[in-house]
Amino acid sequence: MASALHVASPLVYSDSLSRALDAEVWLKMDNCQPSGSFKLRGIGLACQRAKEKGYTKLVSSSGGNAGLAVAYAGRALKMQTTVVLPETTPAFVSSLLQGYGAEVIVHGSMWALANEKAMELAEESNGVLMHPFEGQDMWEGHASLVHELQRELPEKPDAIVASVGGGGLVLGILEGLKEVGWDDVKVVACETEGANSFAQSAEAGKLIELPGITSVAKSLGASKVSPTLMERYLELGPQLLVPWVGSDRDAVSACARFADEHRVLVEPACGISFAA
Repeated sequence: MASALHVASPLVYSDSLSRALDAEVWLKMDNCQPSGSFKLRGIGLACQRAKEKGYTKLVSSSGGNAGLAVAYAGRALKMQTTVVLPETTPAFVSSLLQGYGAEVIVHGSMWALANEKAMELAEESNGVLMHPFEGQDMWEGHASLVHELQRELPEKPDAIVASVGGGGLVLGILEGLKEVGWDDVKVVACETEGANSFAQSAEAGKLIELPGITSVAKSLGASKVSPTLMERYLELGPQLLVPWVGSDRDAVSACARFADEHRVLVEPACGISFAA
């Protein structure tokens, strides 16, 4: 296979967080990925493998980080890319996607309708629909983050803290921990109130679908997490896979503090992990 589309992102020691927690805290800066988020790790690998299988077109229904990763991958792989967005998507998102050369189609009043249209287009055009968080290729790609940590950290960490929307990143981290022999490392899965489908599922012991997303952390806005994440939780238990929920205020305050201390501005979906 050709070289990975993602880059090995910087690992930065946080002096301020380390002092506050009386522990060594390291930051994996995946905001430095070419598409702007960790999504390129998994989606990039999934797109490469789709091309190897003979697909000629990539289709996405995400107006967020996943859609940007698909558009970036499509340009890098010289594959036609279409992103279907609901009518509620801000105009600047369309501009970002078009900047990567993607065709943008606006369809439907909500994501579910846009996703149905994307599925139709994929079937009609020898295309593949790139899910924002499901699939073994996706999780394998995200696992690369842990392999980088193994090479870069001075010793095995006690815990990895990450945000969870649909669960793709956390599933990739769990995959990576298994691959490098760090099975006993705790993973703290962070959500905001109003987007806490994983925490509610963990408490209920079964998959729970939220009636809607009320949090400002829209990047965590999956009404239902991957069934595979729930399976892993039931397998590992709360000792190794820990749900953590904070408020929107917690997330936004953490974003402001992080900007003050590290001179980097992140979105609330990331801020909630700092709040934890």
